[in-house]
Amino acid sequence: MAETVTPLSPLEQVEREQLTAVRRRLRSRAVVKRVMDVICGGVGLVLATPVILAVAGAIWLLDGRPVLFRQLRLGRDEVPFTLLKFRTMRVSGGRRLAGRDDRQRLTPLGRFLRTTSLDELPQLFNVLRGDMSLVGPRPLYTHYLPHYRDDERLRHTVRPGITGLAQVSGRNHMGWDERLRTDVEYVSRQSLGTDLRILWRTIVGVVRRADVVVIPGDLGEPLDIERTYPVRNGLTLRRLRTSDLEQRVRWMSHPSTRRHTRMDPVSLASTREWFDRVRQDPNRHDLVVIENASGKVLAMAGLIPRTPGIAEFYVFVDPERYGQGIGQTATDLVCQWSFERLLLDAVMLTVHQNNTSACRIYEALGFRDESVTDARRTMTLTRERFFAAPESAGDPGRRLSSKVGTA
Repeated sequence: MAETVTPLSPLEQVEREQLTAVRRRLRSRAVVKRVMDVICGGVGLVLATPVILAVAGAIWLLDGRPVLFRQLRLGRDEVPFTLLKFRTMRVSGGRRLAGRDDRQRLTPLGRFLRTTSLDELPQLFNVLRGDMSLVGPRPLYTHYLPHYRDDERLRHTVRPGITGLAQVSGRNHMGWDERLRTDVEYVSRQSLGTDLRILWRTIVGVVRRADVVVIPGDLGEPLDIERTYPVRNGLTLRRLRTSDLEQRVRWMSHPSTRRHTRMDPVSLASTREWFDRVRQDPNRHDLVVIENASGKVLAMAGLIPRTPGIAEFYVFVDPERYGQGIGQTATDLVCQWSFERLLLDAVMLTVHQNNTSACRIYEALGFRDESVTDARRTMTLTRERFFAAPESAGDPGRRLSSKVGTA
């Protein structure tokens, strides 16, 4: 029996034709680009040889072996290859270390190499070997592959690069959505002129040490983590970043926020000290609630470990957005994530009993009183009560399943 073929819709047909045209254009440019990579990469390697030998010797003398760091990354056509870099961190001895340990593992020499981008020089060998190009989307981890959206996978139709459009447009300061969108933009309109401009801007940026990020984790989470946060009412979560701290200080200093809290006055300096300290605790989670479409921060929330399996929850909303249901959605998102991903048994919080709107929200979500002291209610939500709670009137699809959506 002949298989029935479902005809494509006009929109699907246009999208397929556009993708085919992009792939055809990329193939025609691949030869010219490869010749430039071999010539420029070879000349660059010859000129950089004294520096490469000096850096290798310094690592061997100061930090020991191995000198090179090797890691599988995703290359052209989603084929893995071994990326080469100078080692900048202490060897972990086979123990799996969390990303928050990077600050402790980074060596003094490694910090200098990252700041000056000298740790990237061994990738010239990757270029000559054909694994990489001088310019292209940066090669990312192989385990990110299931988390790309369909259009973002277009970035893998070209060789990854030592530098790229996303890097000269803001380096690691861009969020994942913007960074991957920029990669696709480069692939769609790449040319020899574009590559030369990117190379020049890279050289200028390295000389000026502009937008350098020594610890990438300071600005966000890995793609595979960020895209497993739940999504509801167009809102989702991400980790609190250094770039969020000024906004956090403004919100926490606002009279509307302080009305129902017992926080000490905060400053940007004290908040930075607090952030440096708390992000070293692997069991603490400080988050922001963002508008999925724009990436705008609407609220900040967190989970502070108290006893095994139990964390204390806090949330505060943009004072200009009170009364829009953001606090309820934020609480629901964090609780869902805490029970499904962190496998907590219960979440607790304290709220002033005069804050009637917040109390109603927490009661509707399933929080129950544990005690009342000094006019503050201590409330607890268990995992069982969270998933057994009826659907909320404003969100008829809530908790019908425990599956986490893609951000």
